[in-house]
Amino acid sequence: PLLYQDTEFDRLPHPEISKKVVRWPYMLASMPDKECPWMGLNLWGFPRTGKTRSLFLVLKKAHFAGKRIKFFGPSQFAQECEMRDFKTASWIRGAVAYDIIAFDDIDKCKLTRQQEDKFFALLDARISRRVPTFFTGNTSGDHLKVQFRNGEAIVARIREHSVSIHFPQQ
Repeated sequence: PLLYQDTEFDRLPHPEISKKVVRWPYMLASMPDKECPWMGLNLWGFPRTGKTRSLFLVLKKAHFAGKRIKFFGPSQFAQECEMRDFKTASWIRGAVAYDIIAFDDIDKCKLTRQQEDKFFALLDARISRRVPTFFTGNTSGDHLKVQFRNGEAIVARIREHSVSIHFPQQ
């Protein structure tokens, strides 16, 4: 978003955490216990702590490195599913092809049962293709488990295939 183009580390609420986030994917190399060198990021914690701005810095760096990126705000995935209607399967195949997909404020997503199935299919397809997916949210996985019908499976995949970084309250 244009709003984040002026983001600087020193002006973020948690610059030390944000600098850690921007070291992705280099931090993955220093985690030999992780089996997935293509893991994504799960930035979670309190509102206004710099999660989305930190994600923007990572995406900006990836963009300038030539990566293809798709970014979804809280309602955009549902809107995309609605717009595609019967062509959602081909759209998901296309979305899987992006180098990075990011979901901002995943805990604010309001998805129908069908849209949630599409989200789960996209997440599974990206995992099987071994490409990273990024998330931001204000709540823990326990909240997501309750929010989504497939919450247990969604949270399990996020935890298995993402490095989780907590942004504490200031």
